[in-house]
Amino acid sequence: MSASQALIEPKGPKGSWIAGNLMEYRKDPLGFLTELQTKYGGVVKIRFGPQKMYVIYDPMLLRELLITKQDQFIK
Repeated sequence: MSASQALIEPKGPKGSWIAGNLMEYRKDPLGFLTELQTKYGGVVKIRFGPQKMYVIYDPMLLRELLITKQDQFIK
């Protein structure tokens, strides 16, 4: 991964300015997460209130995060 790729923030649904995507998630958690993958791809940024989170769907990236470079990430 080049330095320019590392700075690109993943896309995701906008959500409300206070709750973020929490209300959408609470209505239908599985449907919400499935739609994210379909609409935004392998890595998606969501927000629950002020907390930003990243949902990883790409199996190779997930392996890299959880196994190969586990000491470099907060989980």
